[in-house]
Order: sequence, then C-alpha cells, then structure tokens
Amino acid sequence: MERAYMQYVKKYLNEVEQSIYEPTVFRHFSGTMVDEKKAFFLLLPLLNGEAWSSHLQTAAIAVGAVHAAFDVHDRIDVTDATPKSQQLLVLSGDHFSGIYYRLLASLPDFPFIRSLSGTIGLINETKTTMMKKPVIGMDQVIRTIEIIEAGCIIDFYKRYGFTAYLEIVELVLPLLWIGERLGGTVSVQQRVIAQNISMTDMEYAYSKLAQRLEQVLDHASFLSSDLKNDITERIIPFAEHADSNRR
Repeated sequence: MERAYMQYVKKYLNEVEQSIYEPTVFRHFSGTMVDEKKAFFLLLPLLNGEAWSSHLQTAAIAVGAVHAAFDVHDRIDVTDATPKSQQLLVLSGDHFSGIYYRLLASLPDFPFIRSLSGTIGLINETKTTMMKKPVIGMDQVIRTIEIIEAGCIIDFYKRYGFTAYLEIVELVLPLLWIGERLGGTVSVQQRVIAQNISMTDMEYAYSKLAQRLEQVLDHASFLSSDLKNDITERIIPFAEHADSNRR
C-alpha cells in the first residue's frame, strides 16, 4: 500500500514535467523524464513534515529540471551521437538547462543560483574525468558518485537549512546508483559512465555505504519511521543482489 506522503512526490513530478514540457521532446521518449528516487530524496524534508514554502517548491522544481537535463545527456551514445534520436537527446538536455535557469531567475535567490551553477559545473567536470580515466579505490568511487548523484540536492539542503538530512542523501543516492549497476538494471548508454570503475571497487563501496546508512538511519531520531522504512525498502533489492554475488 502506497504511503500517503507519496502524493507530494507525484505532484512534484507532474510540476517538473510540466515545467520542462516540449511536445517534440516528449513524443520521442517513453515514461517519466524525471528520476523518482531523486525527487523523493530532494523532497525528504517536506515528506518528514518540515515547513515548505512556494519559494522552496520553485527551487526544488528547478533542481528537478537540472536532474532531467543530466539524465537525458547520460543517455547519449558517446560512440555515435549522429542518429536523429541522439541529436534530439542533446537538444533536449539543452532545453531543460534553459528551463532551470529561467526558474531560478524567477525566485530570485542569487546565493543558491551561484551555488547550484558551481555544482553543475563540478558534476560535468567529474563526469568528463570519469569517462577519460579509471576511478580507482572505494573512497574515490564513493566521492565521485556522491558529487554526480547527490550534488544538487546537497546544495538545496545547505541553502534552505535542511542540513540534518545531508548524510542520508550523501549515502543513499550513491548506494542506489551503484546498486543499479551491480544489478544490471540500467541501459547500455547509462552504463557508459561506469565503464571506468571496477566491479570490485563498486562492491566494496556498496558494502561501506550500506553499513554506514544503516547506522545513520538508526540514529536519525528526527526522521519518521515510515520514511526510514521506505528508504530501507529502496535498498533491499540491491542488497540482496550484492549478497548473492558474494556467495
């Protein structure tokens, strides 16, 4: 049975998709353009009963557009971007990028704009470096994926006073990203960004993140039991896969 607070996630996903909607783009893509798991963790303070204003909602929608732009660009086949579908992916990502800058400009919240812009640049640099040379060692894998997966949400939390939630998102989003790749549940194009990480390093990183997340959730007295259970349930399928691989 779906938990009542998920209505907020659905509403948010609809608002982000409406903000980035362009008929030509959406005709060529099936399913949602926005990552539900990132939406869930971006909205975690709201789902936990924190005060949430229209200003925060607009900033959150802008972050959702950033995530959509990154996710679309990640689908591009770097070995052959010439087909029409690949060119459309490039243009779609650029279109979404324009949307989030327009949303941010409407706030206006110049410290957040500067911070998020810097993080977007860092994520792009990190992905470029990751494609060119191996990411070696468990700690480097964790830090690299944390930047890519959680960077924008970390900016949002820091700017709007949700620092109590920081460690959760720093752990869980890399954990889910690694788990999806260990479980083979992503497309060929989405695997490209992980091609320079060894399976062994990912498995060690996964184990370390899972152990630390369990400790953090145990001590997160501010977080509702429903949300703790929801986070744990999101991890379970990947944890089971990792255990079966080690046997």
